[in-house]
Amino acid sequence: MIPIVFSSDDKYSRHLGVSLVSIFENKNKKTKIKTYILDGGISKENKLKLLKIAKNYNTKIIFIKIENEIINSLPVNYHITSPAYFRLLIPKIILENKIIYLDCDTIIKKDLTNLFNINLCNKAIGAVEALTKKENLKRKPWIGNIYINSGVMLIDCNRWNKINLTEKTIKFAKKNPTKLENVDQDAINYTCQKYIKTLDRKYNLEVKTEDKKTKIKHINIIIIHYIGSIKPWHFMYNGPLKEEYKKYLKKTPWKNNKYSDKNIKNIIKKIIFILFPKKIVKIIMQLTK
Repeated sequence: MIPIVFSSDDKYSRHLGVSLVSIFENKNKKTKIKTYILDGGISKENKLKLLKIAKNYNTKIIFIKIENEIINSLPVNYHITSPAYFRLLIPKIILENKIIYLDCDTIIKKDLTNLFNINLCNKAIGAVEALTKKENLKRKPWIGNIYINSGVMLIDCNRWNKINLTEKTIKFAKKNPTKLENVDQDAINYTCQKYIKTLDRKYNLEVKTEDKKTKIKHINIIIIHYIGSIKPWHFMYNGPLKEEYKKYLKKTPWKNNKYSDKNIKNIIKKIIFILFPKKIVKIIMQLTK
């Protein structure tokens, strides 16, 4: 049995559904999946749609409502919200020895058994180094030479709890809001340097709209991860592997939905995010809240 954990609010529930379908479509017949969803406010209507997906594939979903005042008080930014921090609570609230955590903007192309069976060698986290590693390691002060993308993680829950990583990451985030350019991901990277095992890029192939001219050469991709604020469900996305998202969307209860980003204010924000440096974006987003 492979326990898989997602974190979502209502806005991302459709994309969570797409990711779930990709898992179930591509797993081996003998592989059993147990899905946990950390619920940051998913509507009853969308929960029913997610449950319908689970029923179609003869599996179950366990919703865990998150109501944590400390998490809600942690700093966020212009495109990452509080549910991103929920992953910091996983080993405390889910009674599993080991889990796979996945962001909702992922597509799973193959069975996840090999990922789940990786020996973490007494580390707490297995993850892929981010494509932005060099950029982030230049930020000062930094305290190591690893910078992972936290959107796909293999977590040894027992080891995590033994070294109190939930408490350490939340404490760091609360005390150092100005350092959290990538919020929870920064908190994990600052705090967990000694406890991370880096994994092959096939387990988290990051793609974004700026990569439109990039040829994807990884024929053994296990997980596609659409990073950045412009996603394949936005009409502005012009990056690689958009068809992968659309293929699995057609197999969900949301298959007849149009692009989700119709709100003019959101569209303007995303254009600003592309055109201007991050520091300027932060100022503009504060002024347009």
